[in-house]
Amino acid sequence: MLSLAERLASYVEALRPIIYIPSSDFPAAEELIRQAAGPMKIWEYTDAGCYEIDGGTKRRSEDIPLAQFLKALDEPSVGECFVVLKDVHSYLTESTVAARLKSIAERTLYQDGVQATIFLVCARLVIPYELEKLITVFEIPLPSQAQIASLIRRYGNRQGVTIESAVVNKLALSFKGLDEFDILQILNLAYQSHGQIDSSG
Repeated sequence: MLSLAERLASYVEALRPIIYIPSSDFPAAEELIRQAAGPMKIWEYTDAGCYEIDGGTKRRSEDIPLAQFLKALDEPSVGECFVVLKDVHSYLTESTVAARLKSIAERTLYQDGVQATIFLVCARLVIPYELEKLITVFEIPLPSQAQIASLIRRYGNRQGVTIESAVVNKLALSFKGLDEFDILQILNLAYQSHGQIDSSG
């Protein structure tokens, strides 16, 4: 059975030009994309800044509006790369942004030597009609109870605190339905408040 990163990589290999990850757990989405990218260059855009990630090194580039950022990537010379756009759902209905995304996607589909896979990592799912056929929605499943238990144990190890098995199991059950980011926030709050992790929070 394919891991989540392998499944994402298979979507890229199948030339799915725009992959939409509806999630507010940005660290989990970023890690997944990094695993799928391997040594490939990643361009990243948020309203807080633009970045180039190459060989594990993240460098801030010129801060420009989204439409301008996409225009710079809408060239045959872009080659193979990942383009990660975070929390841009409010821009997707703008005609200039939608047109640039469509143009980059079509280059990936139809132009030799170009494979600029676009990842939309957004807390809200907004799919404009013009891009509907080019977008593949990729859901990050919530962690299972066993994965949550493992996450709690790793957290305890990092903090140097022992969490009893009964407490781990009780917390893992009560955290079901939460993503990794929310779970870590609750654990951080409990640890900062009490200096330990127990089932009373």
